[in-house]
Amino acid sequence: MEDEKTGERTIAWDFMPEYFVANTDLHNKDEWYNTKVMKSGEIAGHYSAVVKAFDELLAKHGYRKREDGVYEVVEHNDDVLVFFCHFGITSLLTGYLTGIAPPVLWQGFFMAPTSVTILGSEERIPGEAAFRVQVFGDARHLSEAGEPLSASGYFTDMFEG
Repeated sequence: MEDEKTGERTIAWDFMPEYFVANTDLHNKDEWYNTKVMKSGEIAGHYSAVVKAFDELLAKHGYRKREDGVYEVVEHNDDVLVFFCHFGITSLLTGYLTGIAPPVLWQGFFMAPTSVTILGSEERIPGEAAFRVQVFGDARHLSEAGEPLSASGYFTDMFEG
């Protein structure tokens, strides 16, 4: 992607705060991938491919996404799906499942490498499922084992109190 101000190549989770705040379409869950900067990186096509494949996987586990965005529970199950992915795709899928524009997560959240994120599906209405974040970027397993947290992707010293 190309930074509109500097003309330099950038990544979707590395905008300067002034740029991100001023470009409110990046905060819109339905328009963020149609912004000029995202078009420069052909993000819409990549996003579409990822969420299409993810919805196909969820369908194999009994969840079919309807036109209105709600997941229909075709077949209830208690499967646990585990994915190993980095911050970019974790935030993209978290945003997709919860109705938050991924750039909001990319710009406003930090996730240490090897951290854990947990989303659960809730069937509060019979036959319908919604996703809720239970844990985002948890790295307790590292600190409890005496391992230092990496600040990779974080632009200031982490508070260690």
